Amino acid sequence: MRIVLATFGSRGDVQPFIVLGQALVRAGHQVVLCASEDFGGFATGHGLSFHALDTSFEAWLRDSTQGVGKLAENMRTSLERRLEELPKVVEGADLLVATGLLVEARSVAEVLRVPYRYVAFCPRVQRSRYHAGPSFPVNHSPPWFNRLSWWFTRVSWNRFAAGPINAWRVRAGLAPTKDVFNEAVTESTLLAADPLLAPLPPDLVGKTSQPGAWMLDDPTPLPDEVEAFLAAGEPPVYVGFGSMLDEDPVRTMREVLEAVRSTGVRALVSRGWAGLGGESLPAEVLAMGPVSHNALLPRVRAMVHHGGAGTTHAAARAGIPQVVVPHILDQFYWADRVHSLGLAPKPFKRSRLTASRLAESLRWCLRPEAQQRARELAAQVRTDGVEQAVALLTQERPRDALPPPALCEAP
Repeated sequence: MRIVLATFGSRGDVQPFIVLGQALVRAGHQVVLCASEDFGGFATGHGLSFHALDTSFEAWLRDSTQGVGKLAENMRTSLERRLEELPKVVEGADLLVATGLLVEARSVAEVLRVPYRYVAFCPRVQRSRYHAGPSFPVNHSPPWFNRLSWWFTRVSWNRFAAGPINAWRVRAGLAPTKDVFNEAVTESTLLAADPLLAPLPPDLVGKTSQPGAWMLDDPTPLPDEVEAFLAAGEPPVYVGFGSMLDEDPVRTMREVLEAVRSTGVRALVSRGWAGLGGESLPAEVLAMGPVSHNALLPRVRAMVHHGGAGTTHAAARAGIPQVVVPHILDQFYWADRVHSLGLAPKPFKRSRLTASRLAESLRWCLRPEAQQRARELAAQVRTDGVEQAVALLTQERPRDALPPPALCEAP
């Protein structure tokens, strides 16, 4: 089969598709990964063919923080570019698998009569009476609030994305879509998340397949300076917020350093997109670039992070307690889940990050019972998620069995 994997998002959206793409290639399939151009080297470095859908996602994200108007403008511009590029790759494919912000992928598949699957990395992406829409930083909300939140999700996504998508659909001879977001996240969704960490709500059971998380087995050795730091003393804690931006990284670093000092631990700090670190650090702290989680996490005592799906799974799989500081979207879900499982102290959102709160959370993680709980649950995290996903995605579905596209009525 010729399979196209497509996403528009941060590394957290791209990395699982790297894992899936490699597994599909091992199974004998042809794979092309489509994402923004800043992930081209990441894809080809892991042996996958790559096609750029847009320019830098990091630059897009930074520019989009300037207000709702700028976000809307950037979404429309990017959508138009992606609608020009994606069909070039999808035409003639046997399957299109999409994730992230790529809500136009379903329309492309519909026009080209290509089977389509959407991948979610968190249950909160799919509509359910048991949780609010993905943009709402709440958990355990009542059904009436959840219904209202999903109405808001529908309206807001239509406002930002329906124009370019429906204009493209009409030019292709299709009827306009009435619900950009929920029609893209169809009932044939795959949930690439561990069932222990992210159980399906009752109304999605039977509608959503959950093969487990797709974890990157990265054999890249740690940099020499990181190895030297690890060898110089007790195992450190890890602090990093991945692809999250920071309006004041100097202040954030100051709070982190004070928390580390008052807790009496050593720390490895990932610079990330926030640009943490600084020029002058105490001997017990080392700032570093991206490293292999496989190589590093089993050698640290705890992990402070933003609550991305992949990072949460990596920490759980490594058997270490977590301090989750959610910034946006599904990160609030993951913060709540690891706390409820006993893997993390009570979370606090990014705007409430202080040295005292972080130090208190680190002390919780260093307790023997917290360390033991993390090790126990690590043994229950599934490790065959991507193999299960390959089996689900490559089940035969002949092209002539596809439903006809919804055509525009003749005038």
